Amino acid sequence: MRRSAEADLRALHVQLTQMAMEDPTLAEVWNDFPGEPPQTLRQNLFANLTFSHFLLVYKWGEITDAELIARVRTLVQSPAFHRYWIATRGAKEILPPDSDEGRLFRIFELAIHEAQQPGNPSP
Repeated sequence: MRRSAEADLRALHVQLTQMAMEDPTLAEVWNDFPGEPPQTLRQNLFANLTFSHFLLVYKWGEITDAELIARVRTLVQSPAFHRYWIATRGAKEILPPDSDEGRLFRIFELAIHEAQQPGNPSP
């Protein structure tokens, strides 16, 4: 039952985000990325959907930490995702460390750190 309610809530989040991506004036209501041009705003909203997707997969136990790091290594090297991460990092780093989103934040931070090591392309 809980997973069903979470899935319904997630679907609503996706629908609201899609509306904001199609009409940037709606994104101004959330005000998460004030003053960003429409293309950057849409990319940030999509990056947020991607992070939220990984959160749901992680929360439901469908993936291990190691599998998750392997899957997000490419994602975190994307300049568009990196820009989103910089814009939202402050809000994520104050999340309770024992929360699912707080743990996912640390996993993404580890993947970013690994991607920035010598021999890996920078985001």
